[in-house]
Amino acid sequence: AAKSTPGAAMPLFRLGALFAPQDRIEEATDAFSNAVKADPADAEALRYFAGHLVGLGLDVEAQTAFEASWHIKPSKVSTALHLAGIHTARGHHELALEYLVAARDLRPDSPEFGKSLAICLIHLAKHQDALDVLTAVAEDHPQFVDAHHLIGRVAFAMGRNSQALKAKRTAVDLDPENVDLRISLAEAERHIGSKPVAVDHLNRILAGDHLHQ
Repeated sequence: AAKSTPGAAMPLFRLGALFAPQDRIEEATDAFSNAVKADPADAEALRYFAGHLVGLGLDVEAQTAFEASWHIKPSKVSTALHLAGIHTARGHHELALEYLVAARDLRPDSPEFGKSLAICLIHLAKHQDALDVLTAVAEDHPQFVDAHHLIGRVAFAMGRNSQALKAKRTAVDLDPENVDLRISLAEAERHIGSKPVAVDHLNRILAGDHLHQ
């Protein structure tokens, strides 16, 4: 195992942080790499080195560094989110789910983390689990538009038409100038609600009524 020298990573890390904004990429990479070698148990040095590798497009190496950082310090939300993002980009949603659950548990007050977890569950066709997460987010953050919009999407997929329409209408009420939300509501009305209402929504969008509300 590599010998760890506590505190040795910080000066090298600061040097890398100084080089990186100056586009002195090789020097920054060497400094970050040496910081990790100086203290392999420094989770922060590993995390910043991983972020630098992401910027270089070295995703495999970045994943290794992020995983090492997470193993040492499994309490850093940004590390969990980076790992979830890497796995999501590869279509490995089951692996992403593990880190998104960790991020949500670390920051249960964040509606964005709940949203990310729900989207991952949707990709895995775990609609009831996604709905449970989104419902909790909407209850805790009733003004969080995305939660209501996604509840509408999931409820529609589950055949819960009344719940889907109610959620989509709530999303539009909260953000009436959002054309995408209004089109989504119109499409839902056309499929599971009232076709005349759907036509009225679309006519209002075309007339630009949402700009005057």
